[in-house]
Amino acid sequence: MTTDKDGYDLIKSFEELRLVPYLCPAGIWTNGWGHTHGITASTPKIDEPQAGMDRGVGVGMYGG
Repeated sequence: MTTDKDGYDLIKSFEELRLVPYLCPAGIWTNGWGHTHGITASTPKIDEPQAGMDRGVGVGMYGG
């Protein structure tokens, strides 16, 4: 299964862009638009283009 642009746009509509790591309500370190793979409290700040590149990592691993 793959996720197309419409799928990513849907995810982005539910997720706030956060450029520094934060603990989501489920207690999982997150950044970007809900990216969780490999994120820790010490993960460096990212920029919006990096968040866009990360979008397929978590989706590809878990849902797409």
